[in-house]
Amino acid sequence: MDRAARKFGDQVFLRDRSGPLLTFETLREKAEHIGACLQALGLRKGDRAGVMLPNSQHFLTIWVGLLKGGIVEVPVHPANKGMVLQHQLIQAGVCLLFTDADGFARLLALEPVPCLKRVVILGGSDALGPSPYEVIPFQSFLDLGDAFVAPDIDFTDVASVLFTSGTTGPSKGASVSHNHNIHIAATTIDIMGATPSDTLLLSFPLTHAGGRYATSLTALMVGASVYMEKFSASGFWDTVRREGVTGFLYLGGVLPILWKQPERPNDADNPVSRAWGAAAPADLVNPFQDRFGLRLIEIYGTAETGNATFPRPGREKLGSCGEAAEHLDVAIVDENDQPCNAEAVGEIVVRPRQPYTIVNEYVGMPEQTVRAFRNLWFHTGDRGRMDAQGRLYFVDRLKDAIRRRGENISSWEVEQVVLSHPNVVEVAAYAVPSELGEDEVMVAIVRRPNTSLSGADLVSHCSLRMADFSVPRYVRFVESLPRNPSDRVQKYLLRDDAVTADTWDRLAN
Repeated sequence: MDRAARKFGDQVFLRDRSGPLLTFETLREKAEHIGACLQALGLRKGDRAGVMLPNSQHFLTIWVGLLKGGIVEVPVHPANKGMVLQHQLIQAGVCLLFTDADGFARLLALEPVPCLKRVVILGGSDALGPSPYEVIPFQSFLDLGDAFVAPDIDFTDVASVLFTSGTTGPSKGASVSHNHNIHIAATTIDIMGATPSDTLLLSFPLTHAGGRYATSLTALMVGASVYMEKFSASGFWDTVRREGVTGFLYLGGVLPILWKQPERPNDADNPVSRAWGAAAPADLVNPFQDRFGLRLIEIYGTAETGNATFPRPGREKLGSCGEAAEHLDVAIVDENDQPCNAEAVGEIVVRPRQPYTIVNEYVGMPEQTVRAFRNLWFHTGDRGRMDAQGRLYFVDRLKDAIRRRGENISSWEVEQVVLSHPNVVEVAAYAVPSELGEDEVMVAIVRRPNTSLSGADLVSHCSLRMADFSVPRYVRFVESLPRNPSDRVQKYLLRDDAVTADTWDRLAN
């Protein structure tokens, strides 16, 4: 941040439809003021503070202010609610939370979070009711700061706790270092050849590694500008033309959604030269590049590993996610962690060649940490294959997780919310393919005898208790769930059945 402010100073770093929001220098100034205010409240290096806000200039200044102050930042998706929200705040040990009035209302709907002491509220805080927490309006918070005292921060220090989807349990908080974050941005710069003349589109949430590291931090490190606007399929190309966007990150259904928009004669007349990301359907890559006049760069990575593989010039191959980043080893192993031969499908595993470049641990989950790092490799839970030239091809997921519209969803957490309905006896949540790429959320439910429960009833119940992107699209009522001799639910059989004739689809009702 300091280097960028010295080098790029009054150049605009962040803007939106309203115009310029932050220069590099004003971002530094505001971030240091945030740091001073945190110090005035008594927060010190190593304390943990959550940020549950939609994308905004305030989110960016708070994020950088926390990191400059040595405070461990915990990004919480602004759509989270109910048990997921409570679990993440407790698991990460959040003592102070930045949120807005809507987020505060969802916080008050929970049992008090023991570790949480203070809540700083941005906007609309005048009419708030009684609270078990000390409530500080954002403007009052900003009045606290004086001179910022920069703590001694090492590259090995924990920067953030990022929550990633759980499988047989709740979502896990991945503890990552400052060095981990820097490596994501540095590899992104290499991947897409970022320069100060670029304008990168920020449409993914800043709670998401793609929005923060692969877009915002990338721009900060190289001196590029960021244009911030929520994704709109119909207005996407008009936006990038108007704002001179030269590159954007894609995940999940972004490319299929854009592809399905009506063709226009000026589709290729846009300033975007390249887009980078994951989950591009192989049969869509060349037609998409031809239609929109840009280059797609397919990579592989996770929140825990950062950008693990990406293509090298002259060695690209359609369908491949490229080769291992220089600071990582990437391999394919079988169920006994033995290396697979070229082209054989197995689990994708990763290990660092440089220290503090992947996840440190899952916070408060030592057994899950040891399991993930067994035999000295980090196990991604994804299946893939590698050709003789070392190029990776993603196949599917081993772990029982769901990825929808770029969001990782814990099937276990979906199941817990569904089970909280009094008319549900058993449930299995699982992924089924989406027509837009990635997954849709489906649940198979065994109803309590002599009770009634419709798909619409179930969705209404879930909508009050989980983020909108986690709410099941498909609901199937069954007499029983398939189980193996050990009484474990055989979800693969449900996934194989996929959307059956008796499945209720909330988008069709």
